[in-house]
Amino acid sequence: MISAGFFFSSRRRHTRLRRDWSSDVCSSDLTIATAIRIGNPQSWDQALKLSKESNGWFDAFADKEILAAQKMLTEKEGVFCEPASATSVAGAMRDIKLGKIPEGSSVVCTLTGHGLKDPDSAIAQCDQSAMINVNPTLEEVKKAILDQM
Repeated sequence: MISAGFFFSSRRRHTRLRRDWSSDVCSSDLTIATAIRIGNPQSWDQALKLSKESNGWFDAFADKEILAAQKMLTEKEGVFCEPASATSVAGAMRDIKLGKIPEGSSVVCTLTGHGLKDPDSAIAQCDQSAMINVNPTLEEVKKAILDQM
């Protein structure tokens, strides 16, 4: 089993994390992923320990990669998550493509943040001509959904 943990921020301005994986984590005010922007995660020590025990790793991602994963999850899988949650999928996709995660491996990406925590980033990725405005009534929402099927 492979455990892939990712340490990330925008524009690759990410390292105070040293090669020995010490716990000197950083925060970045540059990333679109607000949950990552907070920095100094509460469970950092546990994540670091688990990554060492499982031969996992941490990596950095640009906002473009994070948003592409968020969009893919919504379009292909029907999962609407916030950018910070999409980062684990961005990492898995990139590392599978690069061969860092071998074929046949089991990969688990935990997505805990719903997309409504940061709807503006999702809306910004939408084709504006595809946007539909409806009144917040059950009948109008139902009609809008059924008309698109």
